[in-house]
Amino acid sequence: MPAYNAVATLDDAVASVVSQEVGDWELVVADDGSSDGTLEIAQSWAAREPRVRVVTHPDRGNRGRPATRNLTVAAARGEIVAFLDADDVLLPNALAVHIDTLARHAEASVSYGQGEVLGGPDDGRVLGRGQPGAAVEALTQLARFNVLVTSATAVRREALGEEPFAVDMPLAQDWACWLQLARVSWFVFVPEVLSRYRVHEASGTVGMVHSGNQPGYELLQAHYLWRALHRGTPRERRAMRAGLGFRATSCLLSAAASLRRGRVRDGVRWLWFGVRVARVPGVAFAAAFRVIPEQVRIWRGLDPPLSLGLPSTAEEPA
Repeated sequence: MPAYNAVATLDDAVASVVSQEVGDWELVVADDGSSDGTLEIAQSWAAREPRVRVVTHPDRGNRGRPATRNLTVAAARGEIVAFLDADDVLLPNALAVHIDTLARHAEASVSYGQGEVLGGPDDGRVLGRGQPGAAVEALTQLARFNVLVTSATAVRREALGEEPFAVDMPLAQDWACWLQLARVSWFVFVPEVLSRYRVHEASGTVGMVHSGNQPGYELLQAHYLWRALHRGTPRERRAMRAGLGFRATSCLLSAAASLRRGRVRDGVRWLWFGVRVARVPGVAFAAAFRVIPEQVRIWRGLDPPLSLGLPSTAEEPA
């Protein structure tokens, strides 16, 4: 559990682990240089619950979520590693389900279930069920967008390695980790809700959308796919190209939608990012051929501006 300035939610998150139906667990809380009382709350839990351990960066500084996630993995002593952000909660059976799933599927390294969406720290209402709604073909699907809820996912420790989360990915580092695992590991889907995650202003992806930096989020993931495109098998490279094409198409659709609404500046920005995302030969042309004919018909009034059913990559991983 990485934790940064999480005073409002940390108690609930830790309590959801303490309340698990299985008792053979440890909770590693890594404080990322919080400036509020997060570290003190974590330490108070550790003082009364021996299964809770608190770690910090050597200088107690703020290193960001990827480095802090890596810190928790390095400190983990169990055979299975589950993830929980400090503003999310596990359902009481979550760890038991992961343990049972991986015990029954010796060939698999990843167990993932569903998550319910909660409101902010002062709003405990369940707002809806997030993805995934069904099992997916991991590599192909993940190359397009993140379908895993981080707090509803568990991985065998040996499959993670020492630093599984890319420190140059301030956002979507969980997606990059799942994508890397999908190249070498089997995933098993659990069709039940295992966690609840909060969507609020302090959430990384929500803040990114509200700050207008969603195109940058697409480009960040595209950079990762570009690097991966030059490694692996032909099947893996095809998946990476498909992921780039998906993002380029999404950017071009967003550009067209902005221009239709008269938001010329946003439209041009999305168009520019779409071109940058699709810099691999052939990807840009494929995206354009998919988008342009439909947009011409919309502009001529022949078709309504229907969605192509492309999920937003800015949604909380689910």
